[in-house]
Amino acid sequence: MKIKVKLISLVAVLVAAMASTGIFSIYVFKDKDRQTDEIHEDTQLLQALKHIQYRLAGISNDERAFLINGDPQFPEGMAEKRLDIDDSFNTAMSLSVGSEEKQKIETIKEHFEQYWTISEQVVNAQADQREMALSLHFEEERTIRKEELDPAIDSFIKDIENEIAGDQQRLDYLLQRNTYILAALVLFSSGFGVILAYIIISSILKPLRLFNEQLKDIAEGDGDLTKQISLKKKDEFWELAESFNHFSVTLKNLMSKINDSSHYLASSSEQLTASANQTTQAAEHVSSAIQQIAGGTESSSMKIQENAVLLDQIQHGVTSINSSSTVLKNLSDDTSKAAEEGVHSIKKNVRQMQFIYESVSESNQVIQSLSERSEEIGNILTIISGIADQTNLLALNASIEAARAGEHGKGFAVVAEEVRKLAEQSQQSSKQIAVLIEGVQNDSQESVGIMGKVSENAEVGLKTSEETAEKFAEIMKRTSEMAPQIKEMSAAMQHITDNVTMFKATADIIALTAEENKTSTGEVSAATEEQLASMEEIASSIKAIARTAEELKELVDQFKI
Repeated sequence: MKIKVKLISLVAVLVAAMASTGIFSIYVFKDKDRQTDEIHEDTQLLQALKHIQYRLAGISNDERAFLINGDPQFPEGMAEKRLDIDDSFNTAMSLSVGSEEKQKIETIKEHFEQYWTISEQVVNAQADQREMALSLHFEEERTIRKEELDPAIDSFIKDIENEIAGDQQRLDYLLQRNTYILAALVLFSSGFGVILAYIIISSILKPLRLFNEQLKDIAEGDGDLTKQISLKKKDEFWELAESFNHFSVTLKNLMSKINDSSHYLASSSEQLTASANQTTQAAEHVSSAIQQIAGGTESSSMKIQENAVLLDQIQHGVTSINSSSTVLKNLSDDTSKAAEEGVHSIKKNVRQMQFIYESVSESNQVIQSLSERSEEIGNILTIISGIADQTNLLALNASIEAARAGEHGKGFAVVAEEVRKLAEQSQQSSKQIAVLIEGVQNDSQESVGIMGKVSENAEVGLKTSEETAEKFAEIMKRTSEMAPQIKEMSAAMQHITDNVTMFKATADIIALTAEENKTSTGEVSAATEEQLASMEEIASSIKAIARTAEELKELVDQFKI
């Protein structure tokens, strides 16, 4: 498994654990809110029932006070308390209670209605039938309240109090249980995350330590390049090990080549030492033969001078050819640049011609649409002209009818005349518009023909530009093919010029040396002695190279290849 996959898996597990904990926490809080809402609903219902019970006691007290002193304020207070009790019943029924609770509320309300009916009878009988009022109050009313109304309210209050206590106990239990579950979930998630992180980190660090140990083994094992790093799991460390093994093989091959080169350098230095000794002996023979060379130096000097003159002529010719090739190369470069600029211009022209062709096509379509719209307007004008004719006839008929009407039809005749004039003006205007539309249609047809020709010419120009672009591309291709050959020829001529110049300089040096040898063989002898000394220095340098090669060989031998 890749390290990237391992790390992503670790993060995914941790995120999943956090998400699970969060989801469970949300569930716990929602369950707590639901339980709390139920307790709140029951508490409100309990308050409403106790308020009913309190107001019911107030009604009973007001009724007894009214029976004692007959004050009319007490019935008014009883009515207010009755309204307050009705509000409490409505509040209780509006709460989210079950059907059983609503049935109990309805039962209590029915008992209260019975109680209130008798209470009203007591109030009404107080003035004229006091004995009956007292009898109703102490017998029927007391019986309903003590045996039906108060027991129903007390029982309902007790049930609600028990339900609230049970709900509170369940809420405490659920909170405690959910707290333990949440803590266990957090501990489990944390422990699982730590264990998983330890496993994944160990799976990453284990091959890293193995890789490091094998690297130390290679580094501290006298440079053993034959060892390879081997890892089983194909991950990023395996790829790193493969890259290092490839590097080790490359370094091994390099050390092999350096080892071979050091052997070759050692053998070459031995050969150079032998050659230097032979050269020293030859220089001694040269020193003894200098006198013989001095005799032939004069004739050689004359030949060298003649060769120098010929070399001057050759150099001038080669320089001229080199200049011509340089000019030809510059012309080729200029031609290539001009061709390239021409290609860019032609491409730009092709794009412009394409744009013109597309614009002409669009303009042709617009003009064609304009012609069609003009025809539609002509049709509409025909309809308008027909309407104007009919309006004119109607105006004429109206004038005739107005004339028949006599004095009473004069106003109508004036209106008919104005309508007729407007109809004639409309007809004339429609005819003028028809003439203009016909002119627009003719111009549109001519424009369509002209735009068609322009479109054809633009298409021909586009094809011509494309062919020109192809020709320029061919010219540029031929120029680019010729440029390397011209460049190669220029380089060759420059090489020839350099060689001729070098050869001429060498010839001049030889001529000068010959002249000097001719004038002074003593200096040649001194030069020969200096050459002998130089050969000795070369021999010393060759020995130093041999020692360096031996040291290089010892360093390479430290690596096991």
